[in-house]
Amino acid sequence: MINCWSPDTWGTVVDYRWNTNGNGAPSYGFVAHKSDTKEIIVSWRGSTILMDWIENMVFLPTP
Repeated sequence: MINCWSPDTWGTVVDYRWNTNGNGAPSYGFVAHKSDTKEIIVSWRGSTILMDWIENMVFLPTP
């Protein structure tokens, strides 16, 4: 794992990461796995600034 040296993260392999800055709020995250524990980890950064929170509130319900 990058930037994390806890024993809980040893053996974690990052399979895919993203950092998008398209229309709307940016998105950052990764998908990883640990073979020894058969875990799949999906992680993304949440909202950090006011404009992110405003963008989160603008949505249309779908059936």
